[in-house]
Amino acid sequence: MRIRFVAAALGAALAVLAVSSPASAGTADCIYKALPKAKRDQVDALYDRSRREGAQAVIYTADEAMSAAAACIKDPTEEKVMDAMVALAGHEFQMQAVRWFVRQPGVTPERVESAWKAVDPQLLRDSRATMRTSSDADAQARLAPAREPFLKALGIPVNSDSLAYATLYLYGRVALEVYDTP
Repeated sequence: MRIRFVAAALGAALAVLAVSSPASAGTADCIYKALPKAKRDQVDALYDRSRREGAQAVIYTADEAMSAAAACIKDPTEEKVMDAMVALAGHEFQMQAVRWFVRQPGVTPERVESAWKAVDPQLLRDSRATMRTSSDADAQARLAPAREPFLKALGIPVNSDSLAYATLYLYGRVALEVYDTP
């Protein structure tokens, strides 16, 4: 989950991962919807096979990503494009985690949203405030104390898979909130 690494690579090639997210109605969602559906489905299939494989895949061509970004970013600058690509990666991480969560007994998208709202607000403020300046490892570590309470609110047992998806969701959600634009 190296969003900054992904963002740097995207700045050069604008090749990204993407999937829709109910929490985003901004640029990331617009870019996602402008990308080829068959390739979005391919990303889903990769995540279904392996969380790591899905998170590390680069499916879209630079032309596809640039075309989608051009359709969605007003007055594009390098900074706006980079922010949009990081938001798009966060969008991907969040949505793929939701897809995994809702496969667990009793979990619905609404329950995921409720669990998010139960995360310590100060922890989220601190995470948002440092997202642009900290390393990915620091950002993930800052969110680590929220993982178990988040999973308990979902009613999901704490294990290595659920902790990984909690990290994916929390990190993606914060990145989306920090980098996405309406």
